[in-house]
Amino acid sequence: MDKAMRRLSAAGVRLIPVEMPEAEESAEIFAHLVPSDLLATLGRDRFLAERDKIEPVVIDRLSHALNLSAESYVIMRRRLEELSRIGTERLQGLDGWISPTTPLLPVPVDECKSTTDAVAFIARSLQNTRPGNIYDCCAATLPVSHLHGEKDPVGFQIHCAHGRDSHLLSLCMEIEQLLGRPDKPDMSR
Repeated sequence: MDKAMRRLSAAGVRLIPVEMPEAEESAEIFAHLVPSDLLATLGRDRFLAERDKIEPVVIDRLSHALNLSAESYVIMRRRLEELSRIGTERLQGLDGWISPTTPLLPVPVDECKSTTDAVAFIARSLQNTRPGNIYDCCAATLPVSHLHGEKDPVGFQIHCAHGRDSHLLSLCMEIEQLLGRPDKPDMSR
């Protein structure tokens, strides 16, 4: 990430720190809203009837939705709308917002020996992408591991304000020109 940022700066990209303090709310909001929306799509009765056929990590995530009150759901939805407006305002005058895609490297599946381990790993690996969701941004990730000879998939993400998808893709193409394109990763491990 640091090497990528230095290359972008050297190429004339102006990097400005942006505070997104509300991003801390993302874990709480998405721990409840995403499962609630999925449960509503699947249907509560269908989920409960088919529970034994569903992967344990999914069951863990969906179970949070079973006891969410309508009032709590509406409060979170309203907060999400407010956060979308805040995100759009914060990105005014900026091309985008760059951050690491994940805070950690992938691990072999067998390192997640329990459902609790898997749920914790997934939650931690998604912590950097959730803020873009709560601010209603469009986003893409670009690989940067090739900048320092790493084989592990390392990337940074670019967020743009809602509705600026074409601008985001243009930025990605320009940044890829500056940073180069990596070789395809070795997926045999």
